[in-house]
Amino acid sequence: MRLADDLPASGGPWTRASVAEHVAACLPAFELVEDGDADYKTLDAFTPRGPEHLERRRGPRSAGDRLAPARPRDRRDPGLGERPARWSGQDRGRARPSLEAVAWLANLLNGRGRMLDRGMIVMTGSSITTKFPAPGDRVRFAIDGLGEIALEVTR
Repeated sequence: MRLADDLPASGGPWTRASVAEHVAACLPAFELVEDGDADYKTLDAFTPRGPEHLERRRGPRSAGDRLAPARPRDRRDPGLGERPARWSGQDRGRARPSLEAVAWLANLLNGRGRMLDRGMIVMTGSSITTKFPAPGDRVRFAIDGLGEIALEVTR
């Protein structure tokens, strides 16, 4: 999600409803992950993810993101509810932008004297089950009304 406004402590505590007013756009995205043979059942938001942990094969870390072009959102229409999602043309259920994740992060940062700033993009987590494309695969991820993004795996 791209933020339209700062989320300072003076506006909090932040909730799903209060954050929704400050989202400029939702962008379908791929998060590229090096999983380091992670045991996903034991991970939480505070599991270390730096390069030194990857070298020891102790957990995943982000290897980058690919974002769809932003479609500005009409703030009069929240438009942040569940929407059909497709992976390479196949129905994958419904995606729901996680405003709760943005609120949680804003509150965490506010408690540490920091804040989410206008224009920042917050990756809110998976809206579909993690996929593992192979080299040569061409995949598309689309969320109705929010856009789509394509990716070709080369290695």
